[in-house]
Amino acid sequence: MSFSEFGAIHSKYRKMIILETWGEHCICLPLYSYCGKGLDGRRDIAEEYISVRDDSKAFWDREESSAGFLTAVRDPSWPRSRMFITGRTVVKLTEKIVHSYSDNCSVEGHLYQDDFRKLYKTYMETVRRKENEILGLIPGPTQDEEKLEEGEIFG
Repeated sequence: MSFSEFGAIHSKYRKMIILETWGEHCICLPLYSYCGKGLDGRRDIAEEYISVRDDSKAFWDREESSAGFLTAVRDPSWPRSRMFITGRTVVKLTEKIVHSYSDNCSVEGHLYQDDFRKLYKTYMETVRRKENEILGLIPGPTQDEEKLEEGEIFG
């Protein structure tokens, strides 16, 4: 990637996981293998990542993030001759990318539903940590408010 006065210029296709869909675009998180090295040399920021592994691989490299790993499933239409997910691939939780629906893309696979929920929850926890760092601790609902939200009545 290089930068110009107009922003970042990507020199190759980037694999991404769609996080949110909106009217004209989707918000994605990029996947990196860092030339097969995974998070070697990035241990100080490992909390910004979550590992992702190919469901069809008999052997997976170790989990590299404290958040565990996600399982990716190759789409039946994605050719076996094309690369899918390599051994030490990670999702970068702190690097959102906007993808316009008018831009080309290929669907290579998907996450299991439980793994997508895990990804989204981990992503939101990461965002909240940054929010607290910037704005200070934001108070949540009181115990009584939580009970009301759960349908309990108190007096």
